Amino acid sequence: MPITSEKTGDFLRVLFQTIFPPEVSVEKTSWMVLLVFLVEFDVLSTTLLLWGGAGAGAATESNPFMTTIVHEPFLHFGLKLMFALFTIILSNIMERNYKSLGTRIVQVACVPYIFTFIVNFFWLAYTVRLRFFP
Repeated sequence: MPITSEKTGDFLRVLFQTIFPPEVSVEKTSWMVLLVFLVEFDVLSTTLLLWGGAGAGAATESNPFMTTIVHEPFLHFGLKLMFALFTIILSNIMERNYKSLGTRIVQVACVPYIFTFIVNFFWLAYTVRLRFFP
């Protein structure tokens, strides 16, 4: 039996509704947007700091598991984006089973990235200041 685009579309629709049910979703979608922003700011700022865009040798990667990955920007971007999408999907699934747990999962995932945002923002501001305003 050949696979038609209609069957594929039905399968994808059912899969999407299973992961993101229409009647239940994370209470605050703004938390999901914040998580994606923080994750991608982490990638951009880390790449700028490590590759000399904000000053050569401005920083080093402190996570030993990520030291080889951060030097490949597309791999770094893809890995972090997969983490954010996994967190969002998991939070939507858990929200269906336990009310408001999905929001808490996204909020907890945002905490380390908020600290990373603060540290990288000040490192970027400091190195740009040193580079352009001696």
